[in-house]
This record gives sequence, structure tokens and C-alpha cells, in this order.
Amino acid sequence: MEEGMSLNQNDYGNNWERVVIGKEEKIPPKETSRYVWACDNLIGKKILELGCGCGYGLRLLPDDIDYIGVDNEDKIIEFARQHYDDKGTFIVSDLKNIDFRGYDTIIAFEILEHISYGKELAQSLKKYCKCLMITVPYNEPKGFWGEHHVLHNLVEKDFPDFDIKYILYTGEISDKPIPDRNDNLMLMKWTKA
Repeated sequence: MEEGMSLNQNDYGNNWERVVIGKEEKIPPKETSRYVWACDNLIGKKILELGCGCGYGLRLLPDDIDYIGVDNEDKIIEFARQHYDDKGTFIVSDLKNIDFRGYDTIIAFEILEHISYGKELAQSLKKYCKCLMITVPYNEPKGFWGEHHVLHNLVEKDFPDFDIKYILYTGEISDKPIPDRNDNLMLMKWTKA
């Protein structure tokens, strides 16, 4: 088990597809770096997070935001409510049932690779917010991260008009991915002109 990973992972982690971290547990570097980056790049106070999982990202986001986290699994949202409902609101919903209007920033960390229309969703979300922040596995070959990913080999050209950096396996944010590693993540930001 990676240092800082929750013992709850086996119960809630979707076969290790989700990181599950309770309120008092250490957040691993790779998980920390994406939310510290998000915190530094937020626009406005109304924040929507798609695929919020257990909600641990709220520990790293500002306290004064109006946060709604959405995930499609009852069990993980129940965990989020038990651990983080003092900082945000969590709802169970399918993406197709969400009203995306009215948010300043939308966060979608490692969710788009799970849906067949993920690249299209990234583009359509732009019309609803001032800032859109996304992570996806960089150039991931089929099967590397498991059976739940339906989009593979995602690269920069799949996300036009985004500023792109990379999260390395160490948690470091870089301007370039590490060659020949399949565990780099693309870290992307789009802001309304």
C-alpha cells in the first residue's frame, strides 16, 4: 500500500481505481500536488468537482468556497459526507443529470478517461464556467490502469486550448512528461478569455 493510502481503500476504492483518504489520514504527494495546483488556479468561489470520490481534495482547497462534489457511486459519496460534509456538499449523480451552469470553476480530475465522450465533455464544459481544470492519464496504453478506463493514449492534441503541464509519479509538476513512463498525468487548465 502506498504511504498515506487509506485502509478504507479496499472497501470504497473501486478495485484501487479511487484514492480513498479519511479526514485524518496523510494525503500522498501525487494527490496533494493536483489540489495544491487547483487551489492556486481557482477562479471565483462557486466550485463544482466532477468525480469527487471521497472528497479529500477539500482538505487542500480554500475554506471560503461554495463547493459541490459529484460522484456516481452511493458508497463513496456516503464516505465523503461522513468525513468532509463540514466543508462542502456531496451528491450522487450521473454526469448526464448535472446542471453545469452557474459555477466559476469546474474540476474534473481523472474522470474523462472513464467515459466514451470524455474528450467532447472537456470541450463542452468550457461554456459553463470561467475556469476548467482537468487531469487525465498521459498517453496511457490500454489496460495499464485497469478495466475502468475506456479512453486511452490521450495526448495534448486531444485537448485544444488548454494550458498543459504534467504530474509525475513523484507528485512533482513539470512542463514535460517523463519519457517511457505510463504513470504521467496531464494537468490541464482552460480559462475564459
